[in-house]
Amino acid sequence: MRLAWYALGGGLGHLQRALAVLRWLRPRLGAEAPLVVTSSAYAHLALAEGLPCLRLPGAHEAQALPEGVASGLARQALAALGPIGCLVVDTFPDGLHGELTPAVLAGATHKVLVARPGGGTPEASPAWGCYDRVVAPLPVAPWAGVEAVGWVLARRPGEALAPADARRRLGLPAVADRPLIVAMHAGDPGEVVGLFGLVRDASERLGQPHDLRFFTPLPLGGWLVDPRVVHPWPASELLEAVDLLVTGGGYNATAEADAFGVRALQVAFRRSHDDQAARVGQRARAAQPGWGVAEWTAALAAALAAPRPTPLSPADTDGARRLALTVADLLR
Repeated sequence: MRLAWYALGGGLGHLQRALAVLRWLRPRLGAEAPLVVTSSAYAHLALAEGLPCLRLPGAHEAQALPEGVASGLARQALAALGPIGCLVVDTFPDGLHGELTPAVLAGATHKVLVARPGGGTPEASPAWGCYDRVVAPLPVAPWAGVEAVGWVLARRPGEALAPADARRRLGLPAVADRPLIVAMHAGDPGEVVGLFGLVRDASERLGQPHDLRFFTPLPLGGWLVDPRVVHPWPASELLEAVDLLVTGGGYNATAEADAFGVRALQVAFRRSHDDQAARVGQRARAAQPGWGVAEWTAALAAALAAPRPTPLSPADTDGARRLALTVADLLR
């Protein structure tokens, strides 16, 4: 039965969860490759994994279209796919544009919702009750009756490169004699450039020997000549070598920092369908959007001086494999 993974959202997080789960699921599917439906600007990552991919408008793009166009395109695409054995919907039970009505969902034999706060609630979603299974990509379920499978990671800590190998891949000596700071972001290009510029300027004033790298899937114009900008996929393969991670407040960054026990300095970016401020506000070290270079320099120094956090229990990082088993059971 055909599997379609519906991962609509503006950044990398929704697509990365799809790729993480499909890595475990594809060996169980036989010859037919699952279809990834996404609005991510990073759809090329799915193609690089050998996955057929259909790209639809995201939230920002939909604002530039006449009302109803984005939802109409999504409904037409699902109808054109023909019979769907299992439809996995990431985060938004009613779709990013309200396109997943109960009537539309009836076109799939089985339906799985990967639900987390910010995408909808059982009380407010007309489509919530249409799903056969609702799972949370979190260690603890946010709603009663929802199964928590743990963080869905592209790579678990045991699968990452050893610190020496990760440093070599980054062009650094295998043996670390100074800390490695990594700024990592996969949002809007202007947002990425702004964050990277602040971290670069602050690191130059830090007054403490360190190495600096920037992780992003994006080409960044003038930043292309900076050899410290790298495009690893998945970035989690290199996190065992990182002493301080500077990033936004997205799902992936939070999950990876916690799973690997990496010091993290996070800043909340505004999102139409995600409350990064609420997520970052719970963190030990949160950066403020209005900070200048002096504040960033002080924050980098304080974060580096803090003890390294304890990594999560392996049971809390097994979400990708457990979610793959859930979907495989429905497809039998």
